[in-house]
Amino acid sequence: MALSFRKYRAIVILIDCVLFNCHLERKIMEEQFIQPPTVSELTGLTLAALAQLRYRGLGPRFYKPTPKTVLYRRSEVMEWVEASAQTSTSRNARALA
Repeated sequence: MALSFRKYRAIVILIDCVLFNCHLERKIMEEQFIQPPTVSELTGLTLAALAQLRYRGLGPRFYKPTPKTVLYRRSEVMEWVEASAQTSTSRNARALA
């Protein structure tokens, strides 16, 4: 049974959409997770400082899919930076507010 050109074109468009969406989803996943050197660039913190923050539990949330791999979500790093906004260098300023 032969396919009409119209049906053939619809199938080709459908396949293209499936492949494009898979590629797009993969690209979104790649962009969501970043490694410590990228976090260092975004925050201005050294890699050693990031390691200390992870050890002390004070830095942005991180993920360890393997024992030697550390990943961060870009959005969580930016939220962590935003949450650290200050209006004064005095520790008492928070207590007075």
